[in-house]
Amino acid sequence: LLLLVLARTAAARVLDVGGTAALPAEPVQAGADSAAVVAAHDSSLSFVDASGEDALECNLCVQFAEQGLSAFVQIVEQAGIGGTCAEACSEVPVPQVLQVVCNLACDYLGYEVLFKVLDKLDLDPYYFCDEVNMCHPTDGGEANVKFVGANPSTGYAPIIFELDVAIEVGAPTGPGEIAIEIVPPPGFIEPMGTAEFHPGFDSGVHQFQWRLNVTDNERAFPPVLWPTGEYTIITAFCQGTCGGDRPHSEVYAEKNGTFTLTENPYGPGAKAVVA
Repeated sequence: LLLLVLARTAAARVLDVGGTAALPAEPVQAGADSAAVVAAHDSSLSFVDASGEDALECNLCVQFAEQGLSAFVQIVEQAGIGGTCAEACSEVPVPQVLQVVCNLACDYLGYEVLFKVLDKLDLDPYYFCDEVNMCHPTDGGEANVKFVGANPSTGYAPIIFELDVAIEVGAPTGPGEIAIEIVPPPGFIEPMGTAEFHPGFDSGVHQFQWRLNVTDNERAFPPVLWPTGEYTIITAFCQGTCGGDRPHSEVYAEKNGTFTLTENPYGPGAKAVVA
């Protein structure tokens, strides 16, 4: 699996991370500055749309597992066998709606049973949600990535590239991730990426879109400047966690696309003209 997913989110249909960011003018060493560039870079990539049903229960369970499951395990360990689901879930530092999900998951397993298997509790979000009956994987799903591309295909900063992905489902799929990674020209920092929740789909073509905000910011620390050249878009459509090794985790399909960033002929910051 080629994907390097640097940021995982369990978004519903619309996720707008916002902000502007870019690659550094020169390679950065690993450490705080490098991490800051990667974080800023990821903030320039926002998920716009996904077709299909919302599968709210599964989506919320995955959000809880990603944001609060490890904290929940620690709370139960400290409380011991005499605790309760309600008490433990009320202490998990997540929004109230996710505390409700925590209660439902805990009650499904039973507090005493859960306490006895804490050391075996799987923290893979989708597998955990399968086990508590909130996500429902599908055997025999089939899909391929029909299209990966950018609109425009060529342009210069500042610019917003719309990254479009079309998934063609041949046999119904279960819930999981659709992941995207943007690989910059050689010689710069690590790729940026994200993985979004999808609810699983019936047969047909389903559309997804991200927006990539390419804006230089020389005054930022560290400075963020996008290198010119060809960028590779890597996508994967999966049941469960992309690259996961738990039961029902499956990469249905992968496909690559490209877009090209050119020099701004009018100087840094001038309005983009695209081809």
